[in-house]
Amino acid sequence: MILTLDGKTYVELLRFGIRNLEKHRAQLNELNVFPVPDGDTGTNMVMTLRSGFDAIKNKEGKLADISGIFASYAVYGARGNSGVIVSQFFKGLAEGFADAAVADSEMLSKALTKGCEFAYASVSRPVEGTMLTVIKDASRALAEALPLDNIDTAIEVFLAEARRSLARTPDLLPILKKANVVDSGGSGIVCFFEGVQKFLRDEEIESAGEETASEQIDLSLFNKDTTFPYGYCLEGLIQLKCEGDAFDKNAFLSKISPCGNSIVTSIEGDKLKLHIHTKLLGHVIALCQGYGEFLTMKVENMTVQNMQKEHTEEQERKFLYDPDREAGHFAVVAVASNPTLQRQFFDMGADVVILSDIALLRKIFWMPSLWSRKKRFWYSLTARIPF
Repeated sequence: MILTLDGKTYVELLRFGIRNLEKHRAQLNELNVFPVPDGDTGTNMVMTLRSGFDAIKNKEGKLADISGIFASYAVYGARGNSGVIVSQFFKGLAEGFADAAVADSEMLSKALTKGCEFAYASVSRPVEGTMLTVIKDASRALAEALPLDNIDTAIEVFLAEARRSLARTPDLLPILKKANVVDSGGSGIVCFFEGVQKFLRDEEIESAGEETASEQIDLSLFNKDTTFPYGYCLEGLIQLKCEGDAFDKNAFLSKISPCGNSIVTSIEGDKLKLHIHTKLLGHVIALCQGYGEFLTMKVENMTVQNMQKEHTEEQERKFLYDPDREAGHFAVVAVASNPTLQRQFFDMGADVVILSDIALLRKIFWMPSLWSRKKRFWYSLTARIPF
């Protein structure tokens, strides 16, 4: 049981939280339907927090110093809408620790509340049913449960309410209910604090390994008639021409808000972190250059991300199999004309069920002129199935 939180323990809490987030990264990406179904929430949260952790993993110091360095580098390395918001949450957390060498459960509660305030303030139009709601509900539950005499119980209270809040997100955000999922960013918060709890309980987390390389774009999905409804995701770090406290954030937001949505901003010293979804890419870049110059910039076409994700999922659905099923001396391969039959054949014991046009396959197999080729065709088909 940990009575107070110091710098060294904070590093370990972060280590376990990020490790558990990485373990569930793929599932978080699959949940991602808001604000754009581009399948990158888990990746963005992991990469954002890794940026902060790399700066403090070998450092020692008091809690305020460690948390401050982590937060600053998380802000600098923030990726995507979810990454920028979670970096602001940890920036507020660091502010809540102020000059403290250690923190008890009461100070932790106040710091989490401050993190919630920073996360909300970073979003130009906060939406409920997202990670913002999960953080808010969990922080409030912890504050109401005080006094508590140890950090373990504080995290347990926070996490318990975070899980309940996450389960409620589809009731607050219709797009989640329609897709029959909970919020991906809120799920990321729960995964992170589940990792923290594992550290406090002295439980291990299996390493998820290194992040897999991004896939090549399938250019065949696009042509001159393709529509691009989602626009671009732009994020960058801007070196301002003035000091941060002289920067008029409200004036900046009034100019950039008509250019897009999902706008998240953060000031770190004399640098501005910006995330925006926009179709007016050139206009946004020119507007930002009126305030300073980009130190880093990342631009992604969100329609490309969405179509690539849908295409990959469609390809995966064509083959139903269990990679963990014990291999036998032979395998049964079935072909189904619809997903319901595909699942029924698999439940009946087929090792692989191919979702395909059954009429086309019947035609191929019963054409007399193709009898001599059937064996070769079947070998060619099954050679692609990973057993």
